[in-house]
Amino acid sequence: MKEGSENSPFRLEKEFLLGGSEIHAMRYGRGSNHLHVIDRSWEATIFDPNRNQVIRQYKVPVEAATCADWTEYGHHLAVGTWRGVDIFDAWTAERVTRLAQRIRTTSCVAWSPTNGYLAVATGSIRLWETASETFTISLDGHRCGVRALAWNGDATLLASADEHGQVFVWEIASATVILKFQTTYSMIHSLAWSPDSRFLAIPASLQNSNKREEAKITVFDFQKGEVVAEIVGPRQPPRALAFNPSGQIFGQILVSKAENLRFWRCDTWACVAVVPEDVAQYIIAPVTFQPFNHFLYTLGQCGKSVRKWSLDAKALLALEVPYEADPIADQIFDLSMFTPEQRIAAHGDPLGMARLLENVTSAKTPDEKGKALEALCKALFLTVNGFKVEGNIKTSTEEIDLTIQKWTQEIEWLTHHPFYILAECKNWSGKCGKNEYVIFKEKIANRRGSCNLGFLISWNGFADTVELESLRGSHGDVVIALLDGEDLNEACKEANFIDILFRAYDRAVTR
Repeated sequence: MKEGSENSPFRLEKEFLLGGSEIHAMRYGRGSNHLHVIDRSWEATIFDPNRNQVIRQYKVPVEAATCADWTEYGHHLAVGTWRGVDIFDAWTAERVTRLAQRIRTTSCVAWSPTNGYLAVATGSIRLWETASETFTISLDGHRCGVRALAWNGDATLLASADEHGQVFVWEIASATVILKFQTTYSMIHSLAWSPDSRFLAIPASLQNSNKREEAKITVFDFQKGEVVAEIVGPRQPPRALAFNPSGQIFGQILVSKAENLRFWRCDTWACVAVVPEDVAQYIIAPVTFQPFNHFLYTLGQCGKSVRKWSLDAKALLALEVPYEADPIADQIFDLSMFTPEQRIAAHGDPLGMARLLENVTSAKTPDEKGKALEALCKALFLTVNGFKVEGNIKTSTEEIDLTIQKWTQEIEWLTHHPFYILAECKNWSGKCGKNEYVIFKEKIANRRGSCNLGFLISWNGFADTVELESLRGSHGDVVIALLDGEDLNEACKEANFIDILFRAYDRAVTR
């Protein structure tokens, strides 16, 4: 059954490439409706997945960083380093405070969902209180480095796991351990509480009848005070665990090439779905749910992209047999997130344009031709550093193929033009005529002064009437540059689209 088919409990909505390095951590801000992401080059991104738009992106000014976490509502970012912890305003990137420590490297940090604590783990765990801006509680017991921290929903309990596979659950009010659990798995990177704080899920391993290690997940029930499930199935221990907001199902990313996203019922602990993904084994692969919604965010193929899944929990629970999704054959990156460097890193293809160019030449129907050319042009505009592109925008009176936002002042010939640039794409069997030129010029003029530059793109070139019309209207402020199929072919082969844009612009203003 394919993702997105009528009876599928999953649908892969989008795949966003947000940075040039592997993603280290991500969290959905409960109150901000934004996804917060930080990669291994410590570039932070605030992303609106509902609008498919990067809100803020910046390099975190730290050295030798090791870990990171955001507050529940995404206002502050804590970054652990070799020297302590730096706390930043997550929106302005300004350092709010530095928690200097004369102890070992910070291995893990975790903000509490309530009560204003930041848990900082090294050899021990210390709680920093935001109100007093001091370390007020010390939790001692681990004999080696702590690799995972997880607060329960009301921040009364904190679970921790160390490099020797020992898991502690701490009661914050008394600063004492209320549960010790020893696993044989020494690389625990994630612990997960159910929303009602009843269940704690712990990655572990056990020996099968052939005395070979098998991965499992141990579930401890704090209501019963005992282990209620030892889930066996994945071939490798999970690198990430997360309960969905309703607590009915929790999904785990398994770092395995063949199978790595599984869902289990929380009543019978039976597996209800398996979704093959292609995340490399060495990637930690965080997962996060969108609060109050049925969206799950996981990592894409190379650990550099985020996949947004819509999840039908009721459909999953109603299944009589486990749902097995087909492998994801292709990445479906939203091209509006691309930069040239990211495309090279993700694809190993100088511009990743070959398939888009082939789609334009092989399209049969008018609808296919139009969409193929728009996709190619969108990708080409996104090779220009500082350009953000939105496609197929419809207003009450008109439709705009591409809207380009100019987030740069480094392109000298564009500096005196407003923030917005429009592009119109025509993939007709014949040439584009003057009527289309006039209509496009009116669209630019209707932007209330926020746009005076447009690129009219016709795969099969332009009629002579377009040149005459452009000369007749050259006295105004609006500039329309013309591009044809030969220009686009050259841009794909030579990776020089910005040069071709300038060539077309120069023709438009000097003719």
